[in-house]
Amino acid sequence: LQSNGTVPLQNATMTTSSIGTTTTDPGQIVDSFSANDLCTSKYLIQAVSGTDRHAVEVILIHDGVNVFFTEYGAIFTTVKFVTLDADISMGMVRLLATPLNANTTITVVRTSINV
Repeated sequence: LQSNGTVPLQNATMTTSSIGTTTTDPGQIVDSFSANDLCTSKYLIQAVSGTDRHAVEVILIHDGVNVFFTEYGAIFTTVKFVTLDADISMGMVRLLATPLNANTTITVVRTSINV
């Protein structure tokens, strides 16, 4: 299950997406965008599993080959139950998540600056 929405802004875009996980497989794609279109992104991420909540912000940049990101402002109701990573694959920058629980809903709001 995935839903997406995009709002174009002047020299930027705001996108929302949501993914429901059914496994704890590593590196599940939560969001992706063309490395040719966007360079800098800020994410607000919420993960929900049962009554547990996890929220964090991420700032991400790339140089066309490598992705650099930092997580901050993390808060959760019990324990951190989503691990984040990022990479570039076939020209797409990807935000990846590994949930601790199989049935986790991960929702992201991404604000990006156009290249």
